[in-house]
Order: sequence, then structure tokens, then C-alpha cells
Amino acid sequence: MKISVRSYNQKTWVVRDCKSIDEILQTASKRIDESLPVPDAAVWSSVSRMITQQRFSQHRSTDIIEHQISVLLRYTCDSLKKLKPRQLSEITLSIAKIVQSIREANQRRRVSIYHQAFGKVLQESSSNPNQSIFHSLAKATDANLPRFDARNLSNTAYAYALLGYDPKIDERSLLGGIAEKSINCIHQFEPQHLANTVWSYAKLNVDNPRLFQSVGNAVASKRDLDEFKPQELANIVWAYATTKAQHSDLFQNVGDSIAAMDDLNEFNPQDFAIIVWAYATSNLQHPNLFQKVGDAIARSDGSKVFTTQNLANIVWAYAKLDVKHPGLFKKIGKSIGALDDLSSFEPQHLANIAWSFAVADVDAPVAFNDAFTRALFEKQNEFNIMELKQLYRWHIWQVEKSNTGLPESIRERCEQA
Repeated sequence: MKISVRSYNQKTWVVRDCKSIDEILQTASKRIDESLPVPDAAVWSSVSRMITQQRFSQHRSTDIIEHQISVLLRYTCDSLKKLKPRQLSEITLSIAKIVQSIREANQRRRVSIYHQAFGKVLQESSSNPNQSIFHSLAKATDANLPRFDARNLSNTAYAYALLGYDPKIDERSLLGGIAEKSINCIHQFEPQHLANTVWSYAKLNVDNPRLFQSVGNAVASKRDLDEFKPQELANIVWAYATTKAQHSDLFQNVGDSIAAMDDLNEFNPQDFAIIVWAYATSNLQHPNLFQKVGDAIARSDGSKVFTTQNLANIVWAYAKLDVKHPGLFKKIGKSIGALDDLSSFEPQHLANIAWSFAVADVDAPVAFNDAFTRALFEKQNEFNIMELKQLYRWHIWQVEKSNTGLPESIRERCEQA
């Protein structure tokens, strides 16, 4: 591939003019060889976007690509002390997104030579990032934390959450420093910053009560949450439920705001499932919220596709809090009954669904059909003790309704659980 004359000859390189990863890597390598400046943040940001969009050629040598990536990375690491906070946080997030893209490609088994080359440089294994690289980034971040603003802080925390890596600087957690700085400037945080920050700490299982209290106070004190996107609201309550952080005022305000909305058309099935799951996991009642969400799901058409986990988590949340909404259960029952094959359902999903309908006492023969029974039989050796107890409760309820219960082989295991 020829390098764009415009990309190379300009003293100031406009990275957005590049059309592919090939052009970016080749231009960057040549400029580095010629001691010309390379805009690190723009380069890594463009690469992270393009690798996700798969904007590259499949006809180049992996070794050459790997060499060019290494040259660029070495240049970036050598420049860390000169970078501004925005550039540093953008580079960290961009490289983290590249690593995430590699992992997703591996899961889909659609790995390109670019995924392979970037993976060799940025990862120690398929599940672990190259800690020397991210430790260097973390060390530079730690030195610059006093100058980080809300966006820089939340982006950096989010980056390390994507990586699943909690870096330590001289035995101190970088996330601890980010939390302290965030608390001091929490009034500057926009909705996305608040949501990404607590989501990141929950994802990394980093306990920081003061940070969660500060974010919770910021969310609870807002008169309305119209500026928050549905996913942001879902991520916030998910984080508090996951970490078992207590903040009833936050949950109350989020619930009140959603219940007061004209409609929930902007919410997707994942948002619904996460939100009601979070309230149930935190054992917090909010009748108006659950009525609003239940009505929206009961009225939904086929344009919103619910995953098996969505279906299981929603009915489990309503049953867990003993919230009555027959319309929601019947809607979900019909959705399950319309499936010819339930092999994609995890054992936990099947058990939670069965238990939830029994607790809610909503008869749904359309859901618990031959396909459901067949799925139970096929996964009978995969249920744990808790799930077997859930299934047995459903079995007793089914028999009381004169409906088909558990296959005999599973019933015997349930009785022994």
C-alpha cells in the first residue's frame, strides 16, 4: 500500500485523513523513522475505532504489522511524560478498547491478522493484558492525577475495567487515587462520567465506599434525571447492587424519575432487566417503577428482542420482591412458549423462570411446554442444589395446577437436594 502523500509530507499529520489501519501504521512508522512528530492520542483512537469496524487489509504480513505496532507503542511509551491528561486518558482507553476488540474476535472466532498482531504486542495471554504496558500508562497517570478532570478520570477507570486490571503503583492502587480525585471534583461529573465510574469499580470489584457515597449523593440530589440515558441509569443501579453499596436515596430518585417518564420507549430489554434485577438484588421496593416497567414490557411488540438472561432476570426480580404483574408474566410466558428450542437457556435461567412463575402464581402452560420440559431433561445434570430446589417448588405448583411437572429423573434429584 502506498502512503498518502498528504498524510506523510505534512509536518502536522491529520490522522483522520487515513482510510485504514494499514495507512496509519505505515505513516506512523515512517514519521517515527524520520523523527517527525506522531499524534499518539489521535493515532490510537483511530486504530481502536477501525479495528472494531474491521477497516483493514488481510493481505499483509503479520510480522510486519507486529513490528509497526511495536514501533508505535515504543514511541508512545517514550512520550508519556510529555502527554497532557486528556491525551494520556484517551490513549489508555483506546488501547483498552483494542484489547477488548481482540477478546471479542477470539470469542467469535473471527480473528484477523490485525487482531493477532495487536494481541501479540498488547496481551500476555488471551485473557490478560500486557501488564508492563499498562503499568507504564498507570504510572504516568498517577503522576498526572492532580491535573485530571472528570472526563479523564472516568475514562481511565473505564479503561482498566475493560481490561479487568487494577494497577498498583508502589503498592498503591491507581483506582484508589482516581477515587480520591473524583470525590474532590464530583460536581464536575456529567451523567456518563458518574455511570462509567461506579460501573468500572463494580466491574473490577474494587471497594470504595466513599466514592459510591459521593456519586450516590450526586445522583440523589438531582431534581430529575432526564439528562441520564437509560443505559447510564441501568449501569449506576447495577454497580450499587453488585457491590452491595447502600444508598436508598439514589435508588429512590432513579425509580421516581423512571416512573415519572411519559414512556419508556428509549429503554431496551437489557436496561429493563438490569434495573429491576438491581432493585431486587438490593431488596428495595419501588412499586411505581415496577408497575411502569411491567406495563412497558407487557405492551411491547416484537421489535424489542429479549435474551434468555433478560427474561429470567426480569421475572426473578418481580417474584423476589413479590411484585404482582400478571400482564408481564403472561407476556414473557408467550415469548418463551414461542421458542421451539430452549437449548440456549442456561440452567440458572430455566430454574429462575420456573421458580418465578410459581412464586408469582401465574399459570403459563404456553411457556412450560414440551420444549421447556425437553430443555430441563437435557440439562438435568447441570443444575446445582439451589436450582434443584427452585425446580422442585415449580414442580409442586405445576402438579397443583394439574399441569405437567418435572421429568421423573430430575424430580428424584430435587427430592434429594
